Amino acid sequence: MNAVNTDITNALATIEERFRDQVRKDSLQNAYLLLHSDSGDFHVNLAAGTSGGGEVDPG
Repeated sequence: MNAVNTDITNALATIEERFRDQVRKDSLQNAYLLLHSDSGDFHVNLAAGTSGGGEVDPG
């Protein structure tokens, strides 16, 4: 893995952690976040919380 990919991976991990923390902090039932970049070559679906009695699925 090169330095750019490592930076993107670390940034996405930080975004995911902060997203999940914010959902918990705001006591949201559920939340979804889509990140996409053609130039950065990534597409990420995030989901946190519950829906219909179960964990939400970002798919």
